[in-house]
Amino acid sequence: MHFENRLHAGRGPLLAWLLIGLLACASLGNPSVMRTQEARVLETARQMQGSGLTGRLVPQLNGRPRLQKPPLAYWLADAAYAVFGVGVAAGRLPFAMAMWLTAGLTYRIGSHHFGRRAGLVAMGGVLGCVIGARYGLLAETDALSMLFVTAATYAYWRGVDAMPSFGRCARWFHLAAVATALAILSKGPPAAFPFLFFAGYVCLTRRWRALWWWLKCGAPITLIALAVPWFVYIAVAVKDDTIVRELKVVTLGGGHRGPFVNYFAYLAIDLLPWTAMAAMAACFAAKRFRRDPRLGALVLWTLAILVPLCIAGQKQRHYLMPILPPLMLLTGWYIDRAMRSRDTSIHRKFIDAMMAVTSIALIVAGVAVPVVGHMIRGRVMLTDGAATVALTLVAVSLHTARRRGGPATAVMTLAVAASPLVIFLQQGWAPTLKNVTPKAIAKDLDTAFKDRPRSLIGNESLPIQFHLRCPPASLRTQGDIEAAVRRDEQTIFIEVIRGNQTSQDGPLLKRSRAYQWDKNEVRIYEVAR
Repeated sequence: MHFENRLHAGRGPLLAWLLIGLLACASLGNPSVMRTQEARVLETARQMQGSGLTGRLVPQLNGRPRLQKPPLAYWLADAAYAVFGVGVAAGRLPFAMAMWLTAGLTYRIGSHHFGRRAGLVAMGGVLGCVIGARYGLLAETDALSMLFVTAATYAYWRGVDAMPSFGRCARWFHLAAVATALAILSKGPPAAFPFLFFAGYVCLTRRWRALWWWLKCGAPITLIALAVPWFVYIAVAVKDDTIVRELKVVTLGGGHRGPFVNYFAYLAIDLLPWTAMAAMAACFAAKRFRRDPRLGALVLWTLAILVPLCIAGQKQRHYLMPILPPLMLLTGWYIDRAMRSRDTSIHRKFIDAMMAVTSIALIVAGVAVPVVGHMIRGRVMLTDGAATVALTLVAVSLHTARRRGGPATAVMTLAVAASPLVIFLQQGWAPTLKNVTPKAIAKDLDTAFKDRPRSLIGNESLPIQFHLRCPPASLRTQGDIEAAVRRDEQTIFIEVIRGNQTSQDGPLLKRSRAYQWDKNEVRIYEVAR
């Protein structure tokens, strides 16, 4: 039995999935919290600690209700803190688990409809591409949205295919309702993607009765019962229009407008190393989807996400996360078909060429890593050597697999090796390119000032606030600073200066330290004596 057959047979995919999950969880402490989007989730959850039921129903960030996003992300991070303590790794754990579960679900879908090899490629693509490693292991709402949108879409797919059995349809439709409700509580608008797929798939298959059965089985009631109560409570208890304003920003656009073609440019980079094969798979499937309902479902699934994203005014790179499973499933189908069929020699040659190009690109990247490290840091570190070794090992493995077993073996090797590689590069090597991070500043202050109380003055910086465990309130005036000094003269004060902004410190404080973090200057003050 060939290597690729042993790999995608038996317990091979399960073992690969488990090992990749362990690796992802082991690396959650890095990188430092740099993105404000992630810091909002982690800091809001930190401020939930000890706030009781009301504080959890109405998330608060620095004394203001944080209602721009639904609460599920905050609740999960808060629960992780309660079990493991407040920290970066603990806060990210639920989101990494969501990413990991999405990969497992993608394998299940692919193996059920197209075979185990297709499922393994799809799973490897979800965990082993740039966008998956970049956003999937951060404490942001996108990983949750991707998991629940994928689960809901697949449940609708299976529900329609279960006809004419009403009992089986009802079970799948209720499962879809639960997943859709969780998608609503995770991020809100992306919950529309499964509905669009459901309507499109009913039209494609002409199983119009599925719409009536969806209503008849009570799935809408399940959805309403799970998703609506929190929004009703907020409308009654808080009487805030933030949610409505946020929906307008998403649909009409806000600070992140852009042309729809940006998404295609993002995908070209974010799907690496699978970009070329995913593009070929999408083109090939577009010509054949009418002959195969399975392909029709995947094409509809992709369009149900991509078209609304292109139409919506607000455009951001991480919005593409939910499209990753259907694109990788198409890629898995395409590769599996190319390996199985005799009439697709051109596709086998294309895949073989992509494996050769990938091997060369990995070698070039391995050579470039220490050069990039030296250019940015001014020195070469051990992590550069480790990254070079990892890239070279994967390149050699791909080349050896391609020479000995052909493109099928090479693809299986890439499916297994890409995930650990991109996770290591994102979580292990990339953080070393920044000498000063909020995490490094916090570590330095812990060493210098130990347990002395801390307060922010002036600008709000959530990554700094989270890592330094500053209290929610930021001191805005000299009167605020004087009051803080009277409360405790041991307090150290942290100020973040952006661009040409002026400092808000006064005669009570003396500067102790300063750090350059990206385009910010972080100043540390003690009480002047």
